[in-house]
Amino acid sequence: MNSAPQIALVSGTFSSPSKTSALGQAVASAVQRTYGGAVHTTEVAGLLREFGISLTTGSTTATLQRHISAVEQADIVIAVSPVFKGSYSGLFKHFFDLLDPYALTGRPVILGATGGSERHSLVVDYELRPLFNYFNAHVSPVGLFATDADFVDYEIITPALVQRIDRAVNSLAPLLQRDDEPIAAAER
Repeated sequence: MNSAPQIALVSGTFSSPSKTSALGQAVASAVQRTYGGAVHTTEVAGLLREFGISLTTGSTTATLQRHISAVEQADIVIAVSPVFKGSYSGLFKHFFDLLDPYALTGRPVILGATGGSERHSLVVDYELRPLFNYFNAHVSPVGLFATDADFVDYEIITPALVQRIDRAVNSLAPLLQRDDEPIAAAER
């Protein structure tokens, strides 16, 4: 990849401010520091009206389509969700249900989740990873999970989590160092 990547951050949180979005922003900042690029952020809570219209009319609004297109056309996707009853949020899943099933083929993806305790940390591997495997995305082998103890005023304070974010970002390097067209476009 010769140009700066387009980065899409999707946060499945319902609150603002949120630790989930803070985790996603920290990852996006690390991606930008490492590879450059611009970030398009989608917070599913801000799309409630758009989801309602799409469910009742069977078509997406221009606003919702803009967010879908940003994810489908991104070079790197960052997907983060809070844990609800052992899984990602329903609106997070609904957003990804609207994507073309082949849109993320070969796309580098970093996954993250936030929860009340470490007991929920396997959500990244047992819930999020299968969703993105369905899309045939290249999911970073380094999943991210954070609890309340990792934050003060929505800023990450745990050095181990910061290091893990850097490892996840660096794991994308082999996928982004191609000199020809982006992987996802080449494999379609």
